[in-house]
Amino acid sequence: MNPPDIDKTVEEAAFKDAMSQVPAAVAIVMAEGGEIGAAGFTASSVCPFSASVPSLLVCVDHGTQSHRAIRAAERFTVNFLAEDQRDLAVLFATRGADKFDAPGVMRSVGGPPWIEGALASMTCVRHFASDVEDHLILVGLVTAVRCKGTNPLIWFDRDFASPVRVG
Repeated sequence: MNPPDIDKTVEEAAFKDAMSQVPAAVAIVMAEGGEIGAAGFTASSVCPFSASVPSLLVCVDHGTQSHRAIRAAERFTVNFLAEDQRDLAVLFATRGADKFDAPGVMRSVGGPPWIEGALASMTCVRHFASDVEDHLILVGLVTAVRCKGTNPLIWFDRDFASPVRVG
């Protein structure tokens, strides 16, 4: 897909500075299967796509080690992390780390791995995938949900944080 014919876009640094001020949920996206095996990465570019057809939108940087596995997987999980799961977020953001033996990482027979104790874990079936610029845009239909009522881990101002309720 070619970008529209425009005169100018903002500088990448200015865009990143602006986006650093927008809080985002921290998630670990995981898949397993095929010749690549288990794969997962920490993401903040995950959001609901539709409630009437429960689905999530996930953006995967082509540069991640997990890109090929996530793209090839028919099923994947999106695990929105709780505030006490910062260590897992860091682990899954680390290249080459042994991620799947970590405490809280659960394996299931015939399904993708998931994170125990996550704020919400959603199992998805791939519905749509397309490469746009340097990312894979992925839409997954949610087929199962696990929830834990607790505070979320968020990414804000280039660091992990936990929101404070107001009012």
